[in-house]
Amino acid sequence: MKISKLNALLGRELGVTPYGDPVFKWEWSEDLFWPAYATGGMVEQVSPSGIVLMVREYKRDRMSHKLDHQWVITHWFPVEVLYQWNENFPGADYPSRGYRIHTDFSMRRDQLPDLAQTEWLIGQIKHQRSQTFTEATNEFEAARDRADKARESAMRAEIRDSFTALLNPIPGKRGGSVSFPDPQGAK
Repeated sequence: MKISKLNALLGRELGVTPYGDPVFKWEWSEDLFWPAYATGGMVEQVSPSGIVLMVREYKRDRMSHKLDHQWVITHWFPVEVLYQWNENFPGADYPSRGYRIHTDFSMRRDQLPDLAQTEWLIGQIKHQRSQTFTEATNEFEAARDRADKARESAMRAEIRDSFTALLNPIPGKRGGSVSFPDPQGAK
């Protein structure tokens, strides 16, 4: 399925911008640039009244150097009002129609997205949007706690297997294949 059809599906299911583009959209990683990136240098800028000002230099820079020839989902954000943009990024071009930031969902290098992946992604985004901040935080913390508990359990099992004589409470497992009697003695 063509990318344009997948993006149309994303727009129908997840909403569109005031300009008719999907809020979430498949884009090629090589086409993603920050709207304003400060180089650290200064350049001269002439105001409409002829006054020469020294302002920060801005240039186009790739949004992510880790994304390399991949399809990625981007999320559209409206831009600040002009005076706030000029305050934050003096001398940078104003992205009047907003800008896009890549999400953490991307395809493998040189793999095209398909309908099944796009539909799965739509379900994930709808699920995330349906949750309150507290619910999302609780879900994240519960998943993290489950992962921590699994890691700790695996670590304890490995330690018991490594130090079989004293740390493994299971009879028959204390010496690899040799069982030693309980020093307290079963009565």
